[in-house]
Amino acid sequence: GGAAVYMPRPSDYARQPAPLRLTRALSADRDRTAEFGASQVTLDDAAQTLEVHYALLNGEREALTRYRTRLSPIERTPTDWSEYDHRSFTGLPPGEYVLYVEAKDYTGVAAKPLALAFRIPLPWWRTLPAIAGFALALLALGVWLLRRRESQSRKREQQLVDLVRRMGITPRELLR
Repeated sequence: GGAAVYMPRPSDYARQPAPLRLTRALSADRDRTAEFGASQVTLDDAAQTLEVHYALLNGEREALTRYRTRLSPIERTPTDWSEYDHRSFTGLPPGEYVLYVEAKDYTGVAAKPLALAFRIPLPWWRTLPAIAGFALALLALGVWLLRRRESQSRKREQQLVDLVRRMGITPRELLR
């Protein structure tokens, strides 16, 4: 065997909170962990899922660590405390979000919360330039249809005038 040393903590020892860290963030099967560490992350508008994993790095009785989260602005109150060290989101609408993660160790000492900001942009076809382009295309189609109808009406009018002339009828005789 080997020697072991037990060093009890002093009775006035105050536990320092362990660090709470993001361990993995996946969106559309792409690892986005490093991006969350830098700044607000912009997810693809086609990304239908976001999976976030986190851990309290205390190294002691980790099975007794408890977490709770809140996705702002969708959730007004945090989830209940649980052992789940991840959250998954599916089908979030476009918008700006912040996922708040809280953790406490087996003694109840709370860690400094995480705030993970991300945004989901509008699909391209719902952006202002796209809507303006659709409106202009619709207007152009309306103008083209109106001019085509006017052109057909003029042709028909000319055909009727030619027919009346060939028949030898004067306009006064038509009005009687």
